[in-house]
Amino acid sequence: MHLNTASPRRRAPRGFTLIEVLVVMVLLGVVVGGLVRVLAGQQRFYRSASELMDSRSQVRQAVFILPAELRGASVAGGDFLAASETMIDFRSTIMSSVVCVATANSITMPPAILSSGATLTAMRYSPAINDIVAIYDDGPTTRANDDGWSYHTTTQFAPTIAACPIGVPGIGTNSYVRAADIGQTAYVASINPGVPATIAVGAPVRILRRMIYSLYAATDGQWYLGIQECTPVCSATQPVAGPYRPFEGQGRANGLSFAYFDQNNNVLNPANAADLLRIARVEITVRGQTQSAISLPGMAAERKTDVLTVQVGLRNRT
Repeated sequence: MHLNTASPRRRAPRGFTLIEVLVVMVLLGVVVGGLVRVLAGQQRFYRSASELMDSRSQVRQAVFILPAELRGASVAGGDFLAASETMIDFRSTIMSSVVCVATANSITMPPAILSSGATLTAMRYSPAINDIVAIYDDGPTTRANDDGWSYHTTTQFAPTIAACPIGVPGIGTNSYVRAADIGQTAYVASINPGVPATIAVGAPVRILRRMIYSLYAATDGQWYLGIQECTPVCSATQPVAGPYRPFEGQGRANGLSFAYFDQNNNVLNPANAADLLRIARVEITVRGQTQSAISLPGMAAERKTDVLTVQVGLRNRT
């Protein structure tokens, strides 16, 4: 008997048909397309949210800077020099202190931090030549009608190791300056005209610099809150915060606008010099705008504008 020992022929593996391949490709395309749409939507959402938050941050920055600058200005002292709907020109306090030594042509001010922990000198910027020094003069009598600010121009400003004397006249032996303060850095300002004879030790001092804040167009075509410092020549305008909405004309929804009111809430005309001496409150409105159309759920795709208004009551009105 003959046995057939040959292995049985194996059937070749069955492949995918063209229809099956096409179905898989279509399903895979649908899934990938859905994922791409979701990822693209998430990317648009985060980009839009980030741009919206940046716009709001720039708006808050402007309304943080301007009130801090304006509150210290003295209306009665003539610190407001000019103003308009989109510009304000005033003398800003860059340093405040008290007199501890007065000579014919200079005053000495105490160190920034005393050993007692008291802070009598605060400085935002280092004073320069031609900055304005305002010293409070009590006048020759004890009556209030001869009191007021005496204005001078700095001819020199420098730190000094010479400390204020202890127990200076008018302060008494329990002076704000102690023995531990000797050797600490104090400050001397030479001024013109010279120091009036009626200036007393302990008199408040404000050192001022002319600042101009305005809405201006930068070289990139965007509109910003800009600043100029004048000592006395004004510097080129530099951006402080922004960008904001552009200038569209007087009375329009500009990126930055000021309104001025007296103590009775009457609107003032800043072009009138007399009205500059009556300002009791300044209303500041800042309008930020996103740089591109914002696409967020429930919101139409468009450039969004954020508006923030603050009221600034001036301290030194009289």
